[in-house]
Amino acid sequence: MRTLLLGHWDTGGNLVVSASRRIEDDDEATVAELVAGQGNNAWADTFDTDNHRAAIDAAFAQYVHETDIDGNDVSETLIDQTTGLRHR
Repeated sequence: MRTLLLGHWDTGGNLVVSASRRIEDDDEATVAELVAGQGNNAWADTFDTDNHRAAIDAAFAQYVHETDIDGNDVSETLIDQTTGLRHR
């Protein structure tokens, strides 16, 4: 199983996750169908986990978390609308 996260980038540079779906590893048709229905500033990715929280953590690490040259955290925020979590 994989977890598909769907969302968008807001005007403040934050990643907003609005939906999460568990999908079978080989079900690319469902992924394509769900992604095609998204609007402007859309974002989507699948993660090799069947756990929503693990997928959120992976999305944060891959797309949001940043450090500057001195190692300071300069990340934007991941907002998980499905759980109310704000990850920074």
